Amino acid sequence: MAHGRLGMLLGQIRQLVGAPPAGDQSDARLLERFADQRDEAAFQALVRRHGPLVLGVCRRVLRDHHDAEDAFQATFFVLARKAGVLGRRGSLAPWLYTVAYRLALRARADASRRRDRERRAAATLPTQADDGGRADLRPVLDEELDRLPEKYRVPLVLCYLDGKTHEEAARELGWPKGTVAGRLARARELLRRRLTRRGVTLSTGLLGTALAENASAAVPAGLADSAVRAALLFAGSQFGAAGVVSGPAALAEGMLRAMTMTYLKGVTVLLLGLSLIAGAGVWTHQALTAKPPAAALQHADQAEAKTPAPEAPAAKKDDRLEVKNLDASIARLLRERVETLRKACEVCRKQYQNGTISLSDCLASKRQLLEAELQLSDDPKDQLAAHERFFKFMRELEKTEQARVSAGHTTYQGLLLTKAARMEAEVGLLRARKRVLAAAGRKAGK
Repeated sequence: MAHGRLGMLLGQIRQLVGAPPAGDQSDARLLERFADQRDEAAFQALVRRHGPLVLGVCRRVLRDHHDAEDAFQATFFVLARKAGVLGRRGSLAPWLYTVAYRLALRARADASRRRDRERRAAATLPTQADDGGRADLRPVLDEELDRLPEKYRVPLVLCYLDGKTHEEAARELGWPKGTVAGRLARARELLRRRLTRRGVTLSTGLLGTALAENASAAVPAGLADSAVRAALLFAGSQFGAAGVVSGPAALAEGMLRAMTMTYLKGVTVLLLGLSLIAGAGVWTHQALTAKPPAAALQHADQAEAKTPAPEAPAAKKDDRLEVKNLDASIARLLRERVETLRKACEVCRKQYQNGTISLSDCLASKRQLLEAELQLSDDPKDQLAAHERFFKFMRELEKTEQARVSAGHTTYQGLLLTKAARMEAEVGLLRARKRVLAAAGRKAGK
C-alpha cells in the first residue's frame, strides 16, 4: 500500500542521513513525527513500545481474546486520531492505560448487552490455576487504579505496569527521583486502603506483587501490524475503508465522541461561570450606582438639615501628595502589565503555531491580556477597543483552526473550543458597544 511504501522510503532516508532509529526516540518525538508527517515507522515504534501494556489491561478486563484484540486496536485508533493534540507528554503509557481500560469497559458492556439481546447465557470464564485468589483481584486492581488521582496513578502505571525504574520514570515525568518514590508510596497506601474497603486485605508486599502481575502481555506480530495499518486509515478519517475493522473503529469513535462531550461540558461550565461573574458584576454596579427614590431623598435632606454636619479634619498636604504618588504608581504598573502580557501573547501565538503549547494555553494568555486592558482604563471607548482586538484575534484563530481541521492536522475538538471562545469574545464586544452608546446618550441628555 502507498502508506507502507512511503514509510519504508522515509525510514531508508533517515538511515542514510544518520537520524536515530524510531525505537531510540522519545514518545514525544515519535508522536510529533506521526502528527506532522504521518510517519508510519514512528507509529509502529509507539505500538511496539506500548502495545504490551495496552493488551495486558484489555485482556484483564475482557476474558474473550477477540474482544480484547478489538479494544487493543481501538486504543491505537484513538491515539492516531488524537496525536495532533496530545502535546509533549513525557510518556504516553499512563494516557494509553486509561484509554485502553475505558475502551475495554465499553467493549465489555457492549458484549453484555449483545448477549442479553440474543438471550445467551453468560460466557463461562476459562479455568485458571490457583494463584491465591489474585486472578479475581486483577480487574479490581485496574478499577481502583483508574480511580486514583493522576499524580498517584501515573507513577504506578510507569513503574509497575510498564516496568520502568524510579530513575526512568522520574526522567520521563520531569520529576525529582524523591518525588516519584514518595508518590509511589502514597499511591500504594491509597490503593491498599481502597481494596480493604472492598473486602480485599493485602500487605504492602503482596500489593506490589499483585500490581506486577498486572504487567504487560506479549503482542502477536500480526495483531501489531494490523493495528498499525488500520490506525493509519482511521487517522485519515477513512472510517469503513478496507482494512478498518468495524468493531474497533466503532469503539474508537464512541470514545472520541465521549472525550469531545466531556471537553465541551468543561468549556460550557467555564463559560457559564464567566457569564455569572460578569452578570454579578453588572448587578452590583447597578445597585451601587442606582438613584434612591425621591421620597427617600427628601427624608434624607430633612434629617440632614436637623443634624449639624461634623467638621471634617483638614487633609494634610503630605497625605494628598502620597495619594497622588500611589495613583501614579498604580497607573504605571497597569501599563507595564499590559505591555508584558502583549509580549507574552505574541510568544504564545508563535508557540501554538509551532505546536509547542496547547490551544487552551494560547486562549488563556489572550484572556489575561484582555482582563489587564480592561483594568487599565474605565473609559467605555478604551474598553470597547480592547474587546475589538480580542474579538479580531479569536476570529482569526477560528479561521486558522478551520483550515487545520480541513487539512487533517488537528481534530474537530479544537475547532469547537475556538468557536466557543469566539462567541464569548463577540458577546463581550456587543456589551462594550452597548455601554459606549449608553454613555453617549447620557452625555447628550445633559
